[in-house]
Amino acid sequence: MPISGIDKAIGALVVGTWANSFLYMLEIQQVIHYFRHYRNDNNFFKSLVVLVFFIDTLSTFGNYACVYLYTITHWGDREYLSNQYWPIPVYLSTTGASAAVVQTFLITRFWNLSRNHFVTPCLALISLTAFGGAIATAITIVKYPLYHERSTVRIPVTVWLGASAAADIFIAVSLIYQLHTMKSTFKNSQSLIRRLSVGAIQTGAPGSIVATIALCVYLSDMDNNVSVGLAFCLGRIYALTMLMNLNKRHELQLGVVPNTYSDSFESGSSHAQTYINGIHVHRSAVVRIDNRASDHQKTHINAREGSVHELDLKTSHPKWFK
Repeated sequence: MPISGIDKAIGALVVGTWANSFLYMLEIQQVIHYFRHYRNDNNFFKSLVVLVFFIDTLSTFGNYACVYLYTITHWGDREYLSNQYWPIPVYLSTTGASAAVVQTFLITRFWNLSRNHFVTPCLALISLTAFGGAIATAITIVKYPLYHERSTVRIPVTVWLGASAAADIFIAVSLIYQLHTMKSTFKNSQSLIRRLSVGAIQTGAPGSIVATIALCVYLSDMDNNVSVGLAFCLGRIYALTMLMNLNKRHELQLGVVPNTYSDSFESGSSHAQTYINGIHVHRSAVVRIDNRASDHQKTHINAREGSVHELDLKTSHPKWFK
């Protein structure tokens, strides 16, 4: 690490840990909120939350250790400052793992929504490529730890951050497209689908933006640690994406009000059930037909909508998506 560029070398790492600490605090709050309000949630979701939080805790520890070793334990040791040690590979591998878990969660949402046998494997392949790029970067750093050898990781870093940003964008676009192919006569369902579309954009934007900026900064100047400071926060951003998606389900549910329709005909009823983001929406339609009307004037209306599965992984595939 060049002593002359202390601000961009060590200062960027210090600032990165500050931002990471803030995001990690938000993650802790979201985890507490999740287990407090969704105690009976699907075990699959609970396992993902625990796994991501464990990975991010390990990554945060690596970030702190990196800065402490450079600024306290070995401060002024030029030989030590010119090398990259174990905290860097730890942060790389854990950040890649966190992104892979969250992207798997989002891809699973798309699969349950669409049952698309072509797009889903493509999304999974891009996400797996990003994870492979992160691991390859960590391995390369172990083999070539000197700062003047950082150019050796240019290709794996480009694959990692580029594929990660691409996965986020394609997942968001796929979710939005699938949501907009759904048709509903219920205004509340239409409003909910619009809100979910906005949520899909918000889901893909943060991770892809930070990954793209970090990649551009790294390629423009490989000798500084500004890109590393940005990437310190990447895992927490992914974790918050998943946690906020899980925790906002109650807010979406409060925004859905069952509809009841009636007319001046004889009583007949039908029901519609919808699962969106794990929210069970039940609607009833009531029709009355005058008893004096002829048989061919009597009408039975079946107002059943299909089921939209975004987060309810246990429900079967709805026929209306075919």
